[in-house]
Amino acid sequence: MSIETHLKTYTGSLKFEFLPESVEKVFSAQMPWELRRLNYYNVIQKDSNWSMWYSSFGYNQLNFEGSFCFANSADGKSWQRPLINNNTNILVSGDNATGVTGTFVFIDSTDHKYPYKMICSRLVEGQQKTFLYSSPDGLAWKKYTQLYDMMQDSQFSVVNFNGAYYIFLRYNKFHDGYQRAIGLSILDKSLNVIQRPMLLLKADINSSYPHIYNSAASKINDSTILLFPTYFDEETNTVRVKIIYTNNLQDYYLINDDINSKLFGEGKVNWAIVSPGVIPTEEKNTYWVYYYGTETKHAAFTSLPKINVTYYRIKLVVHS
Repeated sequence: MSIETHLKTYTGSLKFEFLPESVEKVFSAQMPWELRRLNYYNVIQKDSNWSMWYSSFGYNQLNFEGSFCFANSADGKSWQRPLINNNTNILVSGDNATGVTGTFVFIDSTDHKYPYKMICSRLVEGQQKTFLYSSPDGLAWKKYTQLYDMMQDSQFSVVNFNGAYYIFLRYNKFHDGYQRAIGLSILDKSLNVIQRPMLLLKADINSSYPHIYNSAASKINDSTILLFPTYFDEETNTVRVKIIYTNNLQDYYLINDDINSKLFGEGKVNWAIVSPGVIPTEEKNTYWVYYYGTETKHAAFTSLPKINVTYYRIKLVVHS
């Protein structure tokens, strides 16, 4: 089934400006369970506390073998790794391929007992399934339910819009040639599935970047939702990050076809992912966008013993 839409040309008045002078490196690998590679992460600011949940891989670890970890900060730039389990900041271990991947943490303000939610994938009898986890504090992830069967190896994004939760995810199109695309599922306010994953956006299979690897959907406000998808060329192993805008989750508009230079300047990058969930700054109409990049090409991710990944953030100004 499909709710497929097509990108339109944006003719509205909003302008989106990245401030290159604001780029900051915020995190890099330090611990043994991070030394092979850092992966997906997202950041939440709650009052004066900043929290980061991230995935990492130690030596010789692959998908579902890595660690789901936690870091905290007083300013969103300098991060500490609190000792939580066995003198580590690991929340969920991947021993024997029991780990989680594609993690995205969000807050459900209606659930006072388990306000922290996480959507992720994990293996069940060797098959990938999508799960919703709950936690009272964002650290102890004990309660979980299976949402649906689905192969998913990119980061989920969750947007609360008009009382429902819109889950942007990987939609793998296996018919007429394999193609990565963006899918959409909807949960009601009680986090029950009311729309199973359906195809939402795909690239032109004959274009320079025929795959969409990640969506990075982020809610700016009740009338502005941005996606920062990573478009991928499997032949050249290069990526192009774009900006897509919607204000109703039905019509989608291409804002910028290539923001790689905005995020990384003149630095060389062959793989990049924007983290879903922008965070307002103290400046009007200005937001922190978190992301990561590496010079390593995607094809080498399963073979190289060490991949240098850096987490960054940059300010985005939305002009009306």
